[in-house]
Amino acid sequence: QPAMTNGRALLAPTTRPFRSRFAEANAAPVRELASSQVAGRTAAIFPGCMTDRITPAMAEAMVRVLRACGCDVRYPVDQHCCGLVALNSGDRRHGREMAEQTIRVLEATEADWVVTTSTSCLAAMLQDYQHLFRHDESWRARAANQAARIVDITTFIDEHAQLDPSDFSPPAPSPVVTYHDACQSHNALGLGAGARRIILDTLGLELREMADSSVCCGFGGAFSMDYPNVSSAILAKKLDNILATGAEIVVSDNPGCLMQVQGGLASRDKPVRVLHIVELLAERI
Repeated sequence: QPAMTNGRALLAPTTRPFRSRFAEANAAPVRELASSQVAGRTAAIFPGCMTDRITPAMAEAMVRVLRACGCDVRYPVDQHCCGLVALNSGDRRHGREMAEQTIRVLEATEADWVVTTSTSCLAAMLQDYQHLFRHDESWRARAANQAARIVDITTFIDEHAQLDPSDFSPPAPSPVVTYHDACQSHNALGLGAGARRIILDTLGLELREMADSSVCCGFGGAFSMDYPNVSSAILAKKLDNILATGAEIVVSDNPGCLMQVQGGLASRDKPVRVLHIVELLAERI
């Protein structure tokens, strides 16, 4: 639909997905962060479909940050879609097949944590799977066993790695940052405070809050394709709020929101940078 590009530019899929970049990302030199409380532990990563195929730099940044924290990073190569898109579209059969495949892959992966850049995938694996398997106690238990070690990268850094500001030298002058709370992150997972602690306390950057930071950006997965005119109207308000802060960087923890906001800012020819919280961290390591 031509209306899909109303108010936003669309990002093209990468010609080289993250799964083909992992080995070199995992071998790149990196500065170790002395304050890390997870050194010597193992972290498997679950970037999610969008990060793998459209924004692989987010996953590369996650690898960089985890390795700087002293983690042994592993990438389960058989991972694919967690099933969220199918489930949200009402395709329960294929959604369940994808969920079961994801659980099998994670069960075969030895790691202390499974870390993801996608809070949409996280909400699916922590919450949607329990509903999906509500009539199948065996699969529900298997899903719960994996959920116990699945965590978003923001919470991992904030609560587990517990990085100290002494590991970072704030740039002078500090760039002004604003933060967008993704719907699933804020409403389903209760996230947001950890990202702000990382920006303000760990990195020592200036945070300027936008109005209605937890109001939808209009992406909503397939919603932005099924209802592009409504999506673009919602996005326009979000962009106005971002630009009103005067921030040089807008940060979030959800790849879908970031793609939506980046496309919107590009359509307005605005030079505001759009970064995942883990990319913001990676730039300072």
